[in-house]
Amino acid sequence: GLISVMLSSNITINGDVNGWIDSNYGDGGSPVVTVNGDVRGDDANYDEAKMSDPTYVSLASYAIIASQNIKITVNGNVYGGTDYGNGVGGSRTIAAVFGANVTVTGDIFGSNRIGTPNLDMNGNNYGNSSVALYVQNGATVSVGGNICGGTTNLDEGTGGRGVSIHNNDAVELTVGGNIIGGKGNAGIHIEDVSNLDNIKITAKSIIGGEGADAFAGDDTSVVENLQKATNYAVNITDADNGTITSDVETAKAGETVTFTVTPNEGYEINSFTINGKEVSLTDGVCTYTMPETSGMEVSAVFTKINSGEDTPNNPTVEDTTKPDSPTPDGKTEEPKKSVDTGDSMDYHSFIILTMLSLGALPILKKRRG
Repeated sequence: GLISVMLSSNITINGDVNGWIDSNYGDGGSPVVTVNGDVRGDDANYDEAKMSDPTYVSLASYAIIASQNIKITVNGNVYGGTDYGNGVGGSRTIAAVFGANVTVTGDIFGSNRIGTPNLDMNGNNYGNSSVALYVQNGATVSVGGNICGGTTNLDEGTGGRGVSIHNNDAVELTVGGNIIGGKGNAGIHIEDVSNLDNIKITAKSIIGGEGADAFAGDDTSVVENLQKATNYAVNITDADNGTITSDVETAKAGETVTFTVTPNEGYEINSFTINGKEVSLTDGVCTYTMPETSGMEVSAVFTKINSGEDTPNNPTVEDTTKPDSPTPDGKTEEPKKSVDTGDSMDYHSFIILTMLSLGALPILKKRRG
């Protein structure tokens, strides 16, 4: 299916779009399209008879072609269709160009390539899948989730790039999740770009596919500078019984971020971790350097302070000994200790009985004599 947007259209679709949205025919208007659902590119036409041709390729449709200042919002995910064949290339899921503004609240997935394995590839890297997002010429794209390059079932082929950026015009890309390349391909590929001043990228992390770097392009120095210019997110997990704050929400690789960790009253800091590693604090504060190609995942655990109150397992034993008291001669009398006789007789009764017993002995001896 095809939705063609022209002039100053204002369209709202409540449901999924199975086909593609194309605004490539605009003439300077500012159309607005809102989709409350998912958008899926059409699958390619499968031709089994041609699948044995190593150069054959049949491409799925784009899911979205956004240009001419259009504003497109998808409250859902965007999926590329399925490509067939073995030839080079693959369809793009989203192309955002010429001042387009695209917002996707969910994820963007590149097309899947299904080809015929075990063909003679003649040394060529056939069976390539598609880029998930192609962006250039002043476009602005915001993605709430992840951007994932397409996949391929061919060992000889590669997955798609996560993002491709072309030319020096202003481009702004904000991604709440990760940008991930398919097998053998970069998370971000940059081409025909010499000036990075107008290119702004923010993401949780940039991840290359299997066997690939996070960043790639036609100019090594530009690639290195783009990697340094990319902003990575500082993601703080809400904690019970305390708070974590940072002095910035994003930072470039090599920049420092300062964290302040504050327990609630009656609690203390049990642990503080960044990217799964425990980090020490000084008076509840620390600085941490933003790593390359990935952001920070920050969390803390707060525990209740032990107040020292009695517990059933640790009862308080009452001290029944009397304080030392002076005797008539000025000496300190040792406190008297109770004698455990095995019955309920107290100390004074025990002394009286002892004296009576000792006094009775002479009497018994006289009678016997």
